[in-house]
Amino acid sequence: MSKISEYSRDAFMSIAKVVTSTDLHYFGYITEVKSAINLLRSKGLEADRATSRGTYEDMLSKLTGWLATTYEALDGDLADISTSMSMSPFHLLTENAKVGAPAWSVLPVVTCGGAGTCKSYCYSLKAWRNPAAVGRQIQNTIIARLATTCSRYRVAFMQIMEDEIKKWGRKRHARKHIRLHVDGDMWTVEYLKMWAEIVASCPDSMVYTYTKAFEVWSEYDRLYGSITLPENLRVRLSTDHRYGNADVVRLVEHMHTTVGYFHTYTHANARDARVCGYMAECEGGCKACNYKCASRIGDIWVEIH
Repeated sequence: MSKISEYSRDAFMSIAKVVTSTDLHYFGYITEVKSAINLLRSKGLEADRATSRGTYEDMLSKLTGWLATTYEALDGDLADISTSMSMSPFHLLTENAKVGAPAWSVLPVVTCGGAGTCKSYCYSLKAWRNPAAVGRQIQNTIIARLATTCSRYRVAFMQIMEDEIKKWGRKRHARKHIRLHVDGDMWTVEYLKMWAEIVASCPDSMVYTYTKAFEVWSEYDRLYGSITLPENLRVRLSTDHRYGNADVVRLVEHMHTTVGYFHTYTHANARDARVCGYMAECEGGCKACNYKCASRIGDIWVEIH
């Protein structure tokens, strides 16, 4: 696996900021994203200058090719958009060994408006050592950005995700767990509303997410009422947020979808975490504990990793 340098991390972060921009029409947006990617490709990555399969260069090449078909599809009909989305170079949902459930992710940090000091040790940035991981995050964030600004793209994305979630549900047990945001967070109200509608359309799946984006949930409540959030959505609040004791904290704590907090601790203060009897310790593998984060009413704690 390629080792990513600080130069490469900074370079991908510059792309991430372009990908999450909201001030451009979608045609101009795609052009801007392609330019940012091509600029990085022209400079080369210190960690990886090769062009063989599985490298950063290969990942960026796949993204630019897909963006070209996406640009053309946006000028077509719904079928054209669905086809271009199905041709995305990386799976929209992916399953890893720890989570043990299909998961949707977007770019970290730039979509985490409520993040506190966790940005300094974000585990998602470590995943950028894997070209496919950062490629999927960039791709999914682009898709999410287009789906929240282009109505036809939104319809296509929601249908594809509904089909994907139901397909995963048929693979194993009927009540399938789906994880939202192994990486990233709810970054706009429009994005949250779209996912709420997708989750509601898949009542046989239990969809769970962790969040620090308290302001986004609060704004959703103001516009639509948190009571409209689907019953099969489980929200676990992360403690390392930036809001202190603001009113938005109390609001999200009392949403009917909230199941508790997710606490992190360092090895140095592990004893303090253990004496909190109302907490359950994360066992490291989601499947092994039968997805307590999704179903257990109460707090969970885990050592920073």
